[in-house]
Amino acid sequence: MKNSKEQINNIPYVLDETLINTNLKTGLSSQEATLRLNKFGKNELHKAKKINPFLIYLEQFKDILVIILLFAAIISYALAIVSGTQNNWNWSINGNRLLIEFIEPTIILFVVLTNSLVGAIQEIKSIQAVEALSKLSPLQAKVVRDGNLITLASSDITVGDIVLIESGDVVPSDGYLLFSSNLTVIESALTGESEPATKDYQAKRNLTLAMADRQFMVYSSTVVATGTAYFVVTSVGENNEIGKISKLVNQQKESMTPLQIKINKLGKIFGYSGLALFLASLVTQIVFHGVSRNSFADTMFWGNAIVGAISLAVAAIPEGLIAFTSIILAIGVQRMARKNAIVKNLMAVESLGNCAVICSDKTGTLTQNKMTIVDAFDGSQLLSNNSEIKNFLSIIELGSLCCDANLTRNEKDEYVVVGDPTEIAFLYELEKFSNFKYKNNLEIEYKRLHLFPFDSDRKMKSVINQNDNNYWATVMGAPEIIIEKM
Repeated sequence: MKNSKEQINNIPYVLDETLINTNLKTGLSSQEATLRLNKFGKNELHKAKKINPFLIYLEQFKDILVIILLFAAIISYALAIVSGTQNNWNWSINGNRLLIEFIEPTIILFVVLTNSLVGAIQEIKSIQAVEALSKLSPLQAKVVRDGNLITLASSDITVGDIVLIESGDVVPSDGYLLFSSNLTVIESALTGESEPATKDYQAKRNLTLAMADRQFMVYSSTVVATGTAYFVVTSVGENNEIGKISKLVNQQKESMTPLQIKINKLGKIFGYSGLALFLASLVTQIVFHGVSRNSFADTMFWGNAIVGAISLAVAAIPEGLIAFTSIILAIGVQRMARKNAIVKNLMAVESLGNCAVICSDKTGTLTQNKMTIVDAFDGSQLLSNNSEIKNFLSIIELGSLCCDANLTRNEKDEYVVVGDPTEIAFLYELEKFSNFKYKNNLEIEYKRLHLFPFDSDRKMKSVINQNDNNYWATVMGAPEIIIEKM
């Protein structure tokens, strides 16, 4: 960004500079900015500790069913060792039986370890995906320092800095507006409202108002839809509104998913059932064999009785349940990944499937927030998109003159949109006929003379253009207001 001292000096600031102790013409000095950075910290959210794959792997063993399976594997190994000891490890006679006794717990252990590995890999991938998304936050900010307009990392701005924002920019921090021109900001990340909010530097500063009603403020991580503005930074990092939300989310205790609750209940049932079978088997052997044969003093009897009871208890545990559950959930995760949905852990997949009703308001925050022009009226005549193309295109042309949004294609031939969804709908329609060249020619042919931005009183936006000796006034706004003026 080039030096722009003349532009800075001509801005009609309307903020008492003593509130933030900043020279509103020259901004902070480099020395003062360094001192404030040390005092208030970096303008970035708290970063989570670096993930430890080993600890994430160990966390997979917290489920009660996994613990029971591990316990069953250990007991099975113990029983195999006891069996081998009793038979003097005679592999020539009892080799097949001993081999099976060792293979069974090995399979259980393999299933548990593999299942935990799948869960850990999925969780690590999700954490890495979230970290990648965090890099999409604003990286650069245009700041007035030492009287010059410079570009620096958004993490290096501090309280008192004067920042320039323009259409398409992501606001780097919270602050009071010093000057604005036709400024609208998309605040859906904070307020849930998809429609751009109108901002005005001359609005009365009243911090008792709800966040969505503070026209004099802009907030971190919101997007400038139209216009330009200068604002002074009032908070940074976790003291921003988005930072407060992040702090609340991090402090929230994790609750178990419905599937985890069910598996824990099932694990308790298997645990109690195994214990009951162990006691029942042991009592049965004592009653029918120990009493009748008076074998209470026989250590061989007690060894066989305990081994048999434990074997019955272990056999009641379904070793394959947790493996099949993980495989099914992993398939669900992969399907959602193909739809660009990030699932943090396997168990969370079932939670969405458990939902019967999803309630939302009409703001469009659960939709693509896109609008499409289908039909148009020419007086009383309905013009569809597939007929009367000439007249339909004329309406689209005039409507696009009232648009300040921007629609382009990137190197991957994907649409890149900035601005109000209603205006973008006009540009989408115009692009069908022009491949982006038509809009530039229109702006040359119809020179814009004046813009009356949308406001809450007029409820419409107006643009005056000149074509040769003809003047055109185009309006866009609430239907009831426009129809009333016709």
